[in-house]
Amino acid sequence: MSYKVIRLLGLYNLRQESSALDKESKGVNAKFIEMLQKTIDKIDVAHLKKLYLEEQLPVKDTVIELKIQNFLNQLELSFLTHQQINIKHDYQCNIFIPSLNTVIECDGTYWHKYPEGREIDRTRTEEMIKEGFKVLRLWEKEIKSMNLIEFKKVLENEVWVGNPARKLR
Repeated sequence: MSYKVIRLLGLYNLRQESSALDKESKGVNAKFIEMLQKTIDKIDVAHLKKLYLEEQLPVKDTVIELKIQNFLNQLELSFLTHQQINIKHDYQCNIFIPSLNTVIECDGTYWHKYPEGREIDRTRTEEMIKEGFKVLRLWEKEIKSMNLIEFKKVLENEVWVGNPARKLR
């Protein structure tokens, strides 16, 4: 079992996996499995989570993230992509603009359950606001129809597009 697999399985699943291996191996790999189990028992959950977050997933930006990044480049605003945000429910934001202390989330229709949204997205947004970040969540549909002038208004004038319930500061 590779180190990468160990990191990504998670502590609970990894323990389940090693138990299953132990039963299947019938002693052939017993020493390896015993060593693996001792290692797993020593892994700190917080450290495992940190390793996962440092994986910088996703590796490839989505089309809507690239469109917003293009707008930011045209506006000559420096930004970071997939930046880890240290809040209670740690995660990597889509785009972070340090000079504005702003997080931009590009919410895809399918993955973020348009039009209701996901509870974890609302929770993370509230946590970021409490930590002093400005948060802009845009739906895929909004981004696809948006032009540079509209995006600039969103940033400069706090004119928010789409569902007003998503207007969070």
